[in-house]
Amino acid sequence: MNKTSALQRLNHTFSLGTLFSIPFKLHWSIIPFFAIIPWMAYRNHMSMTESLLLLLLMILVLGSVLLHELGHAGAANILGVKTHDILLSPIGGIARLEKMPEEPIEEFKIAIAGPLVNLLIFTVIAAPILLLTYIDIVEIDWTMNNLAQPIVFLSLLAISNFILFLFNLVPAFPMDGGRILRAFLASRMARQKATKIASLIGKVLAAALMILGVVYMRPIWTLIGIFVFLMADMENRQEQETHKLRQFLASAICTQDYKDVKLYTPMLELIQMHFSSDERNFIIRDQQNKITGIIYPAILDDAMRIKENIQPVASYVTNRYAIVNVQDDTLQIYDALIKADMPLALVMDYGELYGVIEPDRLLDVMRNKEIA
Repeated sequence: MNKTSALQRLNHTFSLGTLFSIPFKLHWSIIPFFAIIPWMAYRNHMSMTESLLLLLLMILVLGSVLLHELGHAGAANILGVKTHDILLSPIGGIARLEKMPEEPIEEFKIAIAGPLVNLLIFTVIAAPILLLTYIDIVEIDWTMNNLAQPIVFLSLLAISNFILFLFNLVPAFPMDGGRILRAFLASRMARQKATKIASLIGKVLAAALMILGVVYMRPIWTLIGIFVFLMADMENRQEQETHKLRQFLASAICTQDYKDVKLYTPMLELIQMHFSSDERNFIIRDQQNKITGIIYPAILDDAMRIKENIQPVASYVTNRYAIVNVQDDTLQIYDALIKADMPLALVMDYGELYGVIEPDRLLDVMRNKEIA
């Protein structure tokens, strides 16, 4: 088995359907967690009915995690950010957004939306239960053997959501609290510095949890601490990389590797120029010298299949190209060129063509973090 196939198996997911046009998936590693139900049932001397109710409770908690992620997705959608999908795993849910807004207030809104969903679920369930217990209509016996009592079952579901609410507010990446903290700091300083501070706070909390796990012999605490530490470090590294990429602007990345030609130039001339001077990209202009489209290498390849091609460029010209400004940074160009699957980006400066950027050129800059 090669490394690629092994990695694919480790990342295997099951599609569970679609909600609000968002696909949601289940990571395979969450299934073994349900294996603890027989062990818990045996340990607590639970009946078959109580064991099935425990299974139902775990499924509903998983559903609460899904609603939590839908909260993030809903807030993102309001702010114009799409959600690719939602993944449910043993470490929680992940709403994979197209991008995370860099405006602090927008990041805050998306981050807080998830925990607020859990708080809402807790309030809706817990409020009537607290009222009933306050006026002595019901009493709650907090034992697993009483799961068959609706009041106990609902109380455990409410408590689970309150724990999810509190846990996600811990100010450490990848929890929502880490993003909320970063958004708060970023409103007062540069995002890069805010991420560094939020990451450091997360690492300190993670280290404390690891130490407590060792002292009190709680391996799961130590494992969670290690995970949080690594995620906090990764978030900081990613932000530093993003900051570096933002230093490169379209004006520096673009080249003059193009040639202007008129709309009714015979295609044969472009093919000859391509072979004689290695011209790759042609900017097509009309009689008023306005840009009407482009011809790029793939179109030239198609045209070369026709012998003595005397058809005008107008028969081949395409409007499939990105337009970016000279002040756009690498990530903005990436969205317009690579994500949009365009063959070429035209760099404009006050309405005039400043240069062009090919996909390979942009990817080289992003890979090497320098302009050759």
